[in-house]
Amino acid sequence: MVKVTRRAGFAYVELPPNTDSVVEMRGYGMSFSRLGGGIGFIQQRFAALNGDCRVVIWVDDLNHIEAVRAIAAEHPEICVAGKEIP
Repeated sequence: MVKVTRRAGFAYVELPPNTDSVVEMRGYGMSFSRLGGGIGFIQQRFAALNGDCRVVIWVDDLNHIEAVRAIAAEHPEICVAGKEIP
């Protein structure tokens, strides 16, 4: 389970160990992370994946998921991530 703790205007996001997680952060204010920083409206999405991923393909359109999974099945170094992938 992803744990979000808010203290004094800061949000700390903790991901469970040894699991694959897709996280979306959205809000107004300031944001600083390994992905960069921003002020105003912030929207960040990232995947924290275990294993031997060398390439991550992010799928936003589920119409393409079967084709991407077929490619990934042939190449174990490719991982598939996305916000609403079943």
